[in-house]
Order: sequence, then structure tokens, then C-alpha cells
Amino acid sequence: MQPPRASLVIRSEEQAGFVSALAAFLLNHVRESGAADMADAECLASIIAHACLRQDHLWRDLGLGGRDEVTDMLSRYFPALVMRNVDGMRWKKFLARELALSLGRAPQPAPGCPGCEDFGFCFGDKSEHRA
Repeated sequence: MQPPRASLVIRSEEQAGFVSALAAFLLNHVRESGAADMADAECLASIIAHACLRQDHLWRDLGLGGRDEVTDMLSRYFPALVMRNVDGMRWKKFLARELALSLGRAPQPAPGCPGCEDFGFCFGDKSEHRA
């Protein structure tokens, strides 16, 4: 039996820019901490950035068993970033927020967030954040 195939198409320059910027942002945090093998970190940064385009919780988008597994993975590769999530914000929201702030922009949802069942919980009124 073959595992299910995940498909994801980057549909816009905005999404491509988000993926590129988030992967670079994550890799900057690996370089700061020196906590992980850089080749593994590059793969993981790309996987996480692409997963943020999907319309579910990051742990599900990554095929993990729960939020704690995302925390464990991020702690291994991006420990300084994990330490900044002092409010326990959901990871996809946190990463999008931190990326926006690092670029001098107002925080906004990750591209996949508006399609999530919990968008209203994380961001309030959906109409405020949709393009």
C-alpha cells in the first residue's frame, strides 16, 4: 500500500514570495542557534513554509500527531524561535506573524489560514483578513 500523496500548487506570486521568505526566515534562526545540521534544516524550512499554504493546522499539514510534535521539531531546529512563542500561539499563526514583523509589515494570516475550520478562532472575522 502506498502512502497518500499530498499535492500543493503554488497559485500566485504572493504565495511563492511567502514560501521563500518564510524558509529564509526559519534558516536565519538555525544560523543564529547553530542547533542543527544545515542540510536537514534547509529541507525542513522548505517543508514548513510550503505546509503553511495548506488550509489546516500546521501539525496536520505536516502529517504529525499533534501540536506538541510541531513544537518538538521546531525546538530541535529553531530553538530561539520557539522560545519567542511565549503565549503558546498556534504555530502557523506565530510563524506568519513573526515573518511579517521581521519584514516590517503588519501581521497577517499565513496563506492557508483563511480556509481553516478554526480561522475565526485565531483571527476573528474572516472578512477582515481575506484578499
